Amino acid sequence: MAGSLNYGYVNAFMETISAVTADPSVELGARRIENSNEYVYAYNSGSQDATVGYGVICSGLSAFSMSLSSALGDQIFGVVQSTAIPSESYGWLLSRGVCTVVNGTSDGTHVGEGGITGGTPVVLGEMGKFFMLSTGLTNSTWPYSCGQAIETIVSGSSGKAYINCD
Repeated sequence: MAGSLNYGYVNAFMETISAVTADPSVELGARRIENSNEYVYAYNSGSQDATVGYGVICSGLSAFSMSLSSALGDQIFGVVQSTAIPSESYGWLLSRGVCTVVNGTSDGTHVGEGGITGGTPVVLGEMGKFFMLSTGLTNSTWPYSCGQAIETIVSGSSGKAYINCD
């Protein structure tokens, strides 16, 4: 049919995971596995660009719209990996696997902030940055861990972690 969008598993693999577009190139919510990592296709409906290493949440505008986390302990939707996804653009998010995450900077205002020790659980914090889950955090503050640091990550820098958004 002329003018129709042909979404499907073939199209999801015809572009790279670093592809970012102004219009959807595959169906929102499409999933794919590449190099043992799982990715989901989403739309950045937030007002800020989503940068590599930052975690995003579902924005609530639609099932596969995202924005940067705005509160401690938000439910993670994915981590931007290959290329920054500007506001009002479409791109691929890592939803499960090994990735680069950005650690929040220590400013003395949050429990669990500072460096992340390798092998410890991580949680999504404000503005899409990750923090170490510490004993001072309660279930009402940060409901759960979204992954585990693979290496020690110095405050304000980035490092490797295993993330599971399911």
